[in-house]
Amino acid sequence: MTVALKENESVARSSIMGGVVATTIGLSFATAGYVVAFYVGWPIVENAQASQNWPVASGAVTDSRVTTSQSDESTLYRAEVLYSYEVDGREYSSDVVWFGGNSSTSRRSGPAETVARYPVGAEVKVHYNPADPAVAVLEPGAYFSTYSLFGTGLLCLTIGILLLFWIVKNALQRKLIFRYAALDAEESYDDVESAPVDPDAGFGEDG
Repeated sequence: MTVALKENESVARSSIMGGVVATTIGLSFATAGYVVAFYVGWPIVENAQASQNWPVASGAVTDSRVTTSQSDESTLYRAEVLYSYEVDGREYSSDVVWFGGNSSTSRRSGPAETVARYPVGAEVKVHYNPADPAVAVLEPGAYFSTYSLFGTGLLCLTIGILLLFWIVKNALQRKLIFRYAALDAEESYDDVESAPVDPDAGFGEDG
């Protein structure tokens, strides 16, 4: 019984360590996903949807270019369009063309088209948030890229939650297995203890 219980204890310790690591990973995914989805991605979606009803101010493009950066031995391109506008006598500036559209890409054609639409000096219609005029956009509404961060966050959150459910399920299954194994070991030991002992066992008959 002692050997069997020690083996079960060793397996249990290994399972606990694996569960701790998996739980940490699951919590990390769930936490990061929640933050990205609801603190970063969702505000972008909300602004995009609300921007269709924002007031409009006249503005002008002050800078327009395609910027490059290196990542994993590849070149990334990004459209950088800066424009200024005035609301209630106060001047503001922004670089948001559409919400969720300021990300980098490995293809230059997309950013180049954006820059071509907004050359330096061009007059533009700026849609600004009446509650916070510093938040503005040139192309109101939601696009596919608008939901990218929100969707990525939800994916990470879902993975984290599923991983945590899997951990709990396996922990309960292991608990039952170890419990039955311990009961079997105890029953085997009790059977040995209760077995009758033949006092003549192992001794030959006298001649």
